Amino acid sequence: MKSIASNASIFQTSLASEQAAAPAEAVILLGRGMPRGEQEVLLDKLARELMAHDPRRRVVSAFLEMTAPSLEDTIVKLADEGATRIVVTPAFVPWDRNVQRWLPRYLAYRARERGLAAEVVMAQPIESTQGFADALRQSLACSRELADVRDSYKPLRRRQGRSHVPPYKRQVYVCLGPRCTAAGAWHSYDKLREALRESGLDSPGDERVMLVRTACQHPCNLAPLVSVQPDNVWYGELNETRVREIVQSHFVEGNVCEAHAYRAGERVRTPDLAVDMKDHYPVVNAAQGGIRIHDALARPAMKVVDAGALFMRIENRGGGADKLIAVETPFSDRPRIHDPALSHKQVEDIEFEPLALPAGATVELKPGHLHMMLLALKADLIEGDALPVRLVFERAGAVDLTLTWHPPIDM
Repeated sequence: MKSIASNASIFQTSLASEQAAAPAEAVILLGRGMPRGEQEVLLDKLARELMAHDPRRRVVSAFLEMTAPSLEDTIVKLADEGATRIVVTPAFVPWDRNVQRWLPRYLAYRARERGLAAEVVMAQPIESTQGFADALRQSLACSRELADVRDSYKPLRRRQGRSHVPPYKRQVYVCLGPRCTAAGAWHSYDKLREALRESGLDSPGDERVMLVRTACQHPCNLAPLVSVQPDNVWYGELNETRVREIVQSHFVEGNVCEAHAYRAGERVRTPDLAVDMKDHYPVVNAAQGGIRIHDALARPAMKVVDAGALFMRIENRGGGADKLIAVETPFSDRPRIHDPALSHKQVEDIEFEPLALPAGATVELKPGHLHMMLLALKADLIEGDALPVRLVFERAGAVDLTLTWHPPIDM
């Protein structure tokens, strides 16, 4: 039986056989990905329509997560076939801003590491194009002629077959998030299925090892990775050899494959990955009067587009209470202290609230807790660039800082 990854690449394979020489420019329609590959049919249909309109252009599909083929595999395949320019076009909505920050940087890293001769370009996502709103309006206009769903469809019935919990011994959660997919998680998934089938552990019963595909599980530097429950063991940086060793040792013999295992709290051990575990951008310390600023830095805000966030510890060593009464920076006219009890919308609608600093106290501004926000930004946030900030205190006066834009926490 063919693997899901193999089935997903049939369209690209058929195109390769139809075209003896790949056009100089190739376009990849990038889907987000769904567990059963529903996006394949749509994107492949769009690809054929685009090629019918312009036969000189090769158009294929690839997926960010949960579905094969991966974007990296597709880029390498097109480059090997002779494409000199590869345009990656995000074709899903919404265009995740975290992916927007990470993906071009990842492609730059991998293209350089692989020494790709082809030029790789990131196109605008479809939601930012001029015709997207027109397409929505057309859909709404057509909806006026549609009947109530109760008149058009038979009500859903709950079927007996979906009520039975199958017996199994372990569940293996295979991460197919964006970074694991980019690192070859689909190949690991196929090898796991193959090894379990050969060992007889994929059949229903008390010894069954059930494979479950998931979105991101978060330790991205271990990619591609799986987690095993109820054993609470993780395996990272998988390849075919490691997969077979893990299946034989852990699932057949019942012994954790310690050479490749991770447990809660452990960090990546591979030397070439470990060197980048610590953020290499500087933090800032400063003093003014009785005020001490520790480990100040700036990052893009996690949940608000076009906003920045400032983190630091502010220590008041003065003889009395003080207040942070203003934050000034040429990047924003609307700095705010963000109390996590308030929504981002509420923070936008209120004036700057002074930050109380009791005598002898240290106030920590950190992600997910109290922190500063820079709203309505006047310039792009570019990793590594300088951010001048002035903090004005009621008693201690002004403290001038030059912070550095750090990468987002989730990068």
